[in-house]
Amino acid sequence: METTKSIIKNQPEKKVENEVKIYLDEISSMVKYASEQGKNLAKDGFSARIENCLLARERILKEGKNPPNGELSIREIIEVHCQLSKIIRPVTFASLDATKPGFLNINQTMKLMIVSTSISLVLLIFTLFINESIANSNYFFNLIKYLKIFLSAWLGAGVYCLWTARRYLIDRTYDTRYNPTYLMRLILGIALGTILGLFGDQFLKQDPEIGRLSQTVLAIIGGFSSDAVAAFLARLAETLRAFVVGSNKDEVKTEVEIAKNKEKNNAATLLLEVKSKISESLLTAEQKKSLLSNIDDYLNE
Repeated sequence: METTKSIIKNQPEKKVENEVKIYLDEISSMVKYASEQGKNLAKDGFSARIENCLLARERILKEGKNPPNGELSIREIIEVHCQLSKIIRPVTFASLDATKPGFLNINQTMKLMIVSTSISLVLLIFTLFINESIANSNYFFNLIKYLKIFLSAWLGAGVYCLWTARRYLIDRTYDTRYNPTYLMRLILGIALGTILGLFGDQFLKQDPEIGRLSQTVLAIIGGFSSDAVAAFLARLAETLRAFVVGSNKDEVKTEVEIAKNKEKNNAATLLLEVKSKISESLLTAEQKKSLLSNIDDYLNE
């Protein structure tokens, strides 16, 4: 197994310099965060090792080159980096980098969420001012109606994504590996919210509380709580399936009846064998008649 020293040694010099700079930049960010959170960095002379790393970083920024090997080893930099990573857990450098203060510094996915949610809100407010008296035709009015439903679902889905990510951004534990999950949740929220807005009043008309909600409100709720809409659609699909092919209860009942019939047939076969043996036995005629009569009664049930 190669050691850290041998791995670094086998790499091109330029690449090693870049990696050292990256490590030192990450150490600087983690030290700043740990200090803000009141973490203890002075244990067992650790603060002196941190200071050496920070001084090395300043020298790189000023002179544009790494410190001499004798002054600060790469192994020392990596060890300080690992120790800081343990101190600031569950926060990581990646999460610190993704949650830098300021809109321009946050990761691209959160920017997309903020911008798209803001756009959906502005467009929805705009469409709310357009009513039937302004519309020139039924076609235009229906177009605005469906656009409201779509924008409402978009707004609900965006609010949910931002609300979910909010606590991770505050704690600075946001993990960029979940960016695709947020994007998928946004798309699902828009789709399911739109479905609930378009057809929810028909699905839920038996509930007086939900029946009073407008299509726009249903779309917002559906976008925000797409899990509930998906569960509702799954239940409807199961009901339809039971109507077409029979419910699980019918299937279970049929299987039980088949098992009972098979068991009865096996018992009947066994009793027929017993009858033949009784006839050949040394029992008296009265005993044979009684036993055979009992067996016949069971087989005729």
